[in-house]
Amino acid sequence: MGRTPKAWLPGAKREPPRPGKVINRGRELPGYYVYWHVWTNGQRTLHSRCFSTLKNARLFMRRHNAKRELGDLDQVTETLLPDAAAEFNASIAGLREDTQRGHRVALNFLCRLAGDVPVHAITGSDLDRFVSWRMKESAESTVNKHIRNLNKFFKWCIQKGYCHHNPNDGLTSKPRSLPRERPPVTEAQLAALVKACPDERYRAAVLLAMTTGLDRSKLAMMTPAHIDFEHAVIPIVRQKTGK
Repeated sequence: MGRTPKAWLPGAKREPPRPGKVINRGRELPGYYVYWHVWTNGQRTLHSRCFSTLKNARLFMRRHNAKRELGDLDQVTETLLPDAAAEFNASIAGLREDTQRGHRVALNFLCRLAGDVPVHAITGSDLDRFVSWRMKESAESTVNKHIRNLNKFFKWCIQKGYCHHNPNDGLTSKPRSLPRERPPVTEAQLAALVKACPDERYRAAVLLAMTTGLDRSKLAMMTPAHIDFEHAVIPIVRQKTGK
């Protein structure tokens, strides 16, 4: 299309070179900024990265432009998405188990949606469909976590030479929770649930959950010492804040 997505370093040819400044959340952040454009679905977005030294900024710019030139020549390693996902999961074997599980779940969902396609063929539109699909079954926070995990995966793919760009850059839709109707439990349903409990402990837990709104984690940790029988109150302490 005649567009050269090369990076540039403003003011790098000055003698002596002077760092630029940008405003981030009301603060001036000095540094050497490398800029480049990313074209996605005919739209151009500006990206930047800050470096504390001119040497590192120039090194990043040269490497970035070299990768872009290889990408313009379609010199990428043809790798199917499931194969790249398996290799990526093996590369993060040293991370925490819950972190690994989060990446595996996100990649499994993407493989189910996209199928056996090359990694470089995945676009922002595919991730838009991914968000729309997962929002029908998952909460907003969960889908956002999937997107963050996929973002790390595609950055890894760029380093491995499996794709030119990160499809997350072309993501236009954001996960937004839709109101879900939760019909209240009827007295007959509650009675049937209590009747199905195997012992008094489970009956007490069900009645507490239905009448107070406590979640199962707090119910599991609760003992008689947590209950203020004199005032008929159950104080709830938040574990993160202690309040």
